[in-house]
Amino acid sequence: MKHKRQHVVPNCYLSAWLEPVPPVGQQRALWKFAKDGTGKHRKSPKKTFVESDRYTVLLKNGKRDLRVEHTLDQIENDFSGVLRRVQRREKLTMRDKAKLAIFTAAMMGRTRRRADNWKNTWKDLRSMVSKYEGNGPESKASGTLPLNEPLPSGAVQISAEEIDGFLVNSHPEYLINTIEISAPMLFAMDLSFYSTDDELGFLTSDEPCIMHNPTAYRYHPMMRSPGLLQRDVQVLLPLSPKLLIVFSHTRTYPYITPLSIEHVDTINRMIVWSADKEIVSWRGELREEWFAPLESSPADAWRESPSEDRDQFEPLEGPKMLDESRFPTGHPFRRQSSR
Repeated sequence: MKHKRQHVVPNCYLSAWLEPVPPVGQQRALWKFAKDGTGKHRKSPKKTFVESDRYTVLLKNGKRDLRVEHTLDQIENDFSGVLRRVQRREKLTMRDKAKLAIFTAAMMGRTRRRADNWKNTWKDLRSMVSKYEGNGPESKASGTLPLNEPLPSGAVQISAEEIDGFLVNSHPEYLINTIEISAPMLFAMDLSFYSTDDELGFLTSDEPCIMHNPTAYRYHPMMRSPGLLQRDVQVLLPLSPKLLIVFSHTRTYPYITPLSIEHVDTINRMIVWSADKEIVSWRGELREEWFAPLESSPADAWRESPSEDRDQFEPLEGPKMLDESRFPTGHPFRRQSSR
């Protein structure tokens, strides 16, 4: 079946991590490891991080709609052209930066773990809704619920049947939503690059895009998840073993910043930690430093605060947030709703 096998991490992206010198008589391949550094094996990029119909939209008549997969093809083609310009150290245009923002947003939404977590959340919601509709094993529908009362402002009524229909195509829906929401925000952020001459360079993984807030240790544990509106958040994506892109809200680096081996090791440690199950090293080699805990981690503000204050939010600061109006909803990346 055409286009059934679809890359969770695109082939055009993985090709940068092909081994520099293949065995005699063989084509270049990828060196993959389990997240803990074990299980080394060599595999073709065409067969790496692939799933069946991950982004195929299944229509009610049973047909397969490939518009999302074709959109990803265009995004990948645009990215490949811009990557060559970056590698030649050419000045990027606004269109180039837009293409990088869209590609990075797609990388945030197309991989397995985030979309699966989102789908599982909707499954939990579906179970809850079914109980109140009277078709679940622990039904709570009793006829006494005020179903005819008007909904609160901003609330949306949804049925278990509607959720079932949504779950059929939750993966392509999550991807498109992530691109539409995240791409304009990334485009509005500052863009720079890290480079390295280190022999092993940057790793990549089955979750290559990292959203990281280096000040999160100061926050209450329930407030530490990074978000694009946080002032101090950074989005990092290795583009090749020698180059990594950085999106941030503050311009703190030259456009292309060479890194020391120590800094490369720190980033690779983050890549290992953020991976779902597997990592990729272009030379098939790893360093112990990438799997070791940080020796100089900042003190955890929650654990270090007096025990009597731990139930209070006041002793701990929250994330510094940006004004959402900075990212207009009418941005040209955003698909205009037909509703």
